[in-house]
Amino acid sequence: MKTSDGSFHYCFNGQAVVDEKSQVVLAASLRQSPADCSALPGMLTELAESLTAAGIDGTPDTLLADAGYFSADNVQALTDAGSTRCWRPGVSSTVSSRNLSRVGGSQRA
Repeated sequence: MKTSDGSFHYCFNGQAVVDEKSQVVLAASLRQSPADCSALPGMLTELAESLTAAGIDGTPDTLLADAGYFSADNVQALTDAGSTRCWRPGVSSTVSSRNLSRVGGSQRA
């Protein structure tokens, strides 16, 4: 993977979905892409599969994620997956499909 110093290293980017209250890992993956943003839709699919396999019906209604995951496409993916709110640190309000126009298309905010 290309790293911030411009060189290539044998490394991976780990992704995890963790329940905030119980601290249980609900989904996890390793990727060779340094960017987090494109990982979210796949993690939502893995989360849904894990919950189904555990006999849990429904989806989380809120996602907490850092700014590296934020894009209009990911907000739409969250809405499509049934999550109604996503919150990113440093922003005073939640972002949802209702106020998606404030995000500014598919650009990262």
